[in-house]
Amino acid sequence: MTQEITKELMCIRLRSGIEIWADANRIEPLKKVLLSGGSALFFDYEGETINTGEIAGIFRASTMEEMTRRKNGQWKCKGNIWHEGIHRRWLERRYARAAATGPASSRC
Repeated sequence: MTQEITKELMCIRLRSGIEIWADANRIEPLKKVLLSGGSALFFDYEGETINTGEIAGIFRASTMEEMTRRKNGQWKCKGNIWHEGIHRRWLERRYARAAATGPASSRC
């Protein structure tokens, strides 16, 4: 059995919506510059010159996935399951009835 090592990806998201994906280790120096404060600086990243003032944030891949799902109309219920937007009202009513009458069997 072979064991595969994967690197943690992070996303530098700019205010314009551009996403730059990189290994977490490679983003650490940028995070230090951003956390030190000060005025806007330019930095070079793989041939691209980026203004630190344009960075909206640096996010984990899981955070970006959740943001994309919500943008596409999905939502996460109390059971930590993603659903399409059209079923939200139905499940909210079901939760309300279950809370009033006691636990009901449900996949959520």
